[in-house]
Amino acid sequence: MIRGEMANMHTQIFFVALKKLKNAFTDLLPIILVIAFFQLVVLRQPLPQLGEIIFGTILVIIGLSLFVQGLEMGLFPIGEN
Repeated sequence: MIRGEMANMHTQIFFVALKKLKNAFTDLLPIILVIAFFQLVVLRQPLPQLGEIIFGTILVIIGLSLFVQGLEMGLFPIGEN
């Protein structure tokens, strides 16, 4: 019984984390599109080191998700009191 509850808890944590990553991605998407537009259309230059840019973008999304989670846990409760 406890094993099933743990699996359910891990599944819930996974989906909450996935939702936070999706939210961070949707928050960053306009910035990513503007930068790509200027790089490709205005400057007419290819994206240099595309693999590094994608990896860096993934790290930024993860970092933003963790930052927002920290705000929700640490600072937002202060404003509620």
